[in-house]
Amino acid sequence: MFGPHETNLGRGRSFSDRHVAYYEARAAGGAGVVVTETASVHPSDWPYERAPLAESCGPGWSAVAAACHPHGTLVLAGLGHCGGQGSSAYSQSVLWARRRWPT
Repeated sequence: MFGPHETNLGRGRSFSDRHVAYYEARAAGGAGVVVTETASVHPSDWPYERAPLAESCGPGWSAVAAACHPHGTLVLAGLGHCGGQGSSAYSQSVLWARRRWPT
């Protein structure tokens, strides 16, 4: 299994041809399961410069799956949101996170 991690290979907030080649190389090397870099599920989450945004990743995910399929590799999309642990450096917006209620 090849787990999700930050690659900074994106083009804007989408997956790039570099992602496709990166994951295909792991599949060709024997990875039976590849979990892609975590894509943000909401535009408010922009934890690093080239962080993928899920709504922009469809074509990239399709290309990664097509490249890995001939190697018998299952591709899973990594999804997430950093919440209060994120950064507003790129979005210049208030972070979205759950409210902590007093205990």
